[in-house]
Amino acid sequence: MNSQHFLLISCTGQGHINPTLQLAIRLIHGGARVTFATTVHGLKQIKKFPSLEGLSYASFSDGFDDGNKPIGDPQHIMSEFKRVGSHKKKKKKNRHCRERERERERNQTSMNSQHFLLISCTGQGHINPTLQLAIRLIHGGARVTFATTVHGLKQIKKFPSLEGLSYASFSDGFDDGNKPIGDPQHIMSEFKRVGSQTLTNLIVKLSNDEHHKVTFLVYTILLPWAADVARDMGIPSAFLSIQSTAALAIYQKYFNTHDGLYHIYENSPPNSIQFKGLPPFASSDLPSFLLPTSPHNSVIPTIQEHIQTLEKDPNPCVLLNTFDALEEAAIEAIVNLNLIPIGPLVPSTFFDTKDQFALGVMGFGLVCT
Repeated sequence: MNSQHFLLISCTGQGHINPTLQLAIRLIHGGARVTFATTVHGLKQIKKFPSLEGLSYASFSDGFDDGNKPIGDPQHIMSEFKRVGSHKKKKKKNRHCRERERERERNQTSMNSQHFLLISCTGQGHINPTLQLAIRLIHGGARVTFATTVHGLKQIKKFPSLEGLSYASFSDGFDDGNKPIGDPQHIMSEFKRVGSQTLTNLIVKLSNDEHHKVTFLVYTILLPWAADVARDMGIPSAFLSIQSTAALAIYQKYFNTHDGLYHIYENSPPNSIQFKGLPPFASSDLPSFLLPTSPHNSVIPTIQEHIQTLEKDPNPCVLLNTFDALEEAAIEAIVNLNLIPIGPLVPSTFFDTKDQFALGVMGFGLVCT
C-alpha cells in the first residue's frame, strides 16, 4: 500500500462526497497516498477539509465552473460533464507538489526506522483493535511487536502473519491463568507489580538489537502503569482508547485531579452528567463499574490512574478508536489531551490484500485499475 497513489473522484453532492472522503481516510490509514477530486465549483463549496498526511485535494471541470448550469436541459449538462470532465490536460508538477512529495518520502523514511511495541490485556475486545493498529503501522512501513500476557498469548489460536510484525509476552503474575477468586484488587495489584517489571525486561530484550530498538509504546485500557515504564526508559508512549470517546470523556470528568466528580458521587451516582453538544448521561448511562452497587468497581483505581497518568505527561497522547465525524462532540468534551482519532479499528480484507494497483480510480462505487 505504501507505493500506491489513489485518485478518488466524486460528484458534488454531500451524499457522494462524504462516503468518498471516508474511503480516502481509510486508504490513508492503510498507508496509501490519496488525492480526492471533485468539480471546480464543488471543491469551492467544501468549507472544511479533513487534514491528513498523504491526503491532497484537486478539481476537474464539469463545464460549469461558476456553478451556473442551464435550467431545463439536464441532457446537455450531463453531456458537457462527460466531454469537459474527460478532457486531458498535462501539467508540470509545481514546486508545492514536489515539496509535498519530498516531505512524504522523508516521513516514510522516518516510519521505516520506528519500532512500535503495542501491549494489551487478553480480552478479545482489547486484542482485536490493537492488532488492527499493528497492521496499519506495518502498512505504514514501521516495525511492530504486539505483546500481551503469557497466558493470553497462549490462547491466541491464529496470529496475523505480516513481515515486520512479531509477537511477545509479559507476565501478569498468573502465567498459568489461575487467578484468585474474590480478590480482584490483589489481581490488579499483582498485574501492575509484575507487569511493570516484565514489561521493562521485554523492552530491554527487544532493544538489544541496535537497529530495532523500541521507539514507541502504545498501551490499552487497564495498563496505565505501562506509561510509567515507558517514561522511566525514555520512550514516548500513547494510550489507545478502545472504548467509545464518550466513555473517555466521562472518565476524565470523574477522575481528573482538578475538579473530578468521583469524590462527590463515590457513594451515590449523579442524576445526570452533561457535556456540551451531547445529550445528558443519566446514571444508568454511565459505565456500570462507576455505580456503587457494581461488582466490578474494583477497576475504579486503575481507571483513575489512567487519567492521572495522562495528566502527569507533559505531552499526553491518546489514540481514539473513532473518527471526527462520528464523535465530534465527545472529542471536543475532552480537554488537555492530544487526541488523535485513528478509527474505526476494524478488520478490512481490502487493506490486507496483496494485489498491486498502479493507480486506483474510485468514484460512484466503481474501482478501476
